[in-house]
Amino acid sequence: MPIFMDRHDLPEITAKDVAEAHKQDMEIQDQFDCRALTYWFDEVRGAAFCLVEAPNKQSVIDLHNHSHGMVPGNIIEVDSKVVEAFLGRIKDPEHFDEVSDGFSDPAFRTIMVTELQDAVILKHKLGSKDFYNLLRKSKKLLEESAQQFAGKLVSNNENDWITSFASTSKAVSCALEINRRISYLEPSSTPKEELYWTIGLSAGDPVTKQEDFFGETIQLAKRLCLTARNGQIVVSSLVNNLFKKEKLEELSSHKNIKSLQPDDERFLNNLMDTMEEVWNKKDLTNADLTRKLGLSESQFYRKLSSLTGKTPTEFIKEIRLARAVKLIENKEGNISQIAFETGFNNPSYFSKCFSNRFGILPSTYSNVVN
Repeated sequence: MPIFMDRHDLPEITAKDVAEAHKQDMEIQDQFDCRALTYWFDEVRGAAFCLVEAPNKQSVIDLHNHSHGMVPGNIIEVDSKVVEAFLGRIKDPEHFDEVSDGFSDPAFRTIMVTELQDAVILKHKLGSKDFYNLLRKSKKLLEESAQQFAGKLVSNNENDWITSFASTSKAVSCALEINRRISYLEPSSTPKEELYWTIGLSAGDPVTKQEDFFGETIQLAKRLCLTARNGQIVVSSLVNNLFKKEKLEELSSHKNIKSLQPDDERFLNNLMDTMEEVWNKKDLTNADLTRKLGLSESQFYRKLSSLTGKTPTEFIKEIRLARAVKLIENKEGNISQIAFETGFNNPSYFSKCFSNRFGILPSTYSNVVN
């Protein structure tokens, strides 16, 4: 049976009230073919998140409505292993029945995304053996660093890793430690200027308007990595504010950390949301983007250049080439098909752009990864 997590915004409720509601759910759960597994409650933010095994979303709503009337605002289907990885448990804490006043255990997390830049270049120059040896060392370093700062490495792909933290200040400290140690992983055959690791830090709740667990928070952290230069750590405005509250200092004092302002975040999110819709259109122009974003061409150029160091044309090409790399790695078509699918007018121009960016032809890279 599927498992769902719901969100309740309850600004004036207490931990005791939420505990009683959870117990009421358990008393009648069999009537709705449900199992109320556990919950998280953030008294400061007034948010509760329930984990319920149920036939469907409507059953979760009916259970809550009949037991205590606190109907959730959002419900998403989740994987219990993923929930446990991010939040540390999928059942009530020990001795829950003995705690008369309930407990406050926020589900709010700071998420760190660590990305290896230009993996295409590294695979080509190092060869598969040394490249994957580098990835193994990197994963070990991240796991050790996360453990040191009470975080947990929750997922990793070939080129990026996601780590969850209950404490924002510890997440930042972990990022700084990784930045300090990561250079020692560099293969001697790789010039330092060609090996970049970028880190994005954002914070948020597991259930929002998106259907994905921690979807908005992970998405922003990955987008922050797009704005990093030469191994920078980039943090959201919320992470910056939370860090200041916990550590009583500004993140701007750290030379390797860049903090985005709220306006920059809105621009970045609007830009990437728009790019998701139009990135592969062959007739896409800078004017099309500026019109969709509601900016003049000069405003768009200044904002994008300041944030990413790229011109609009360079940025569009970078997004397209990144998508092309994924398609090649996943064997989703031949080079000509991938060229057209990613918005390039012809395969020869695509090959030229790919070679200029990564120092290897796409056909050669296809042989390297396959």
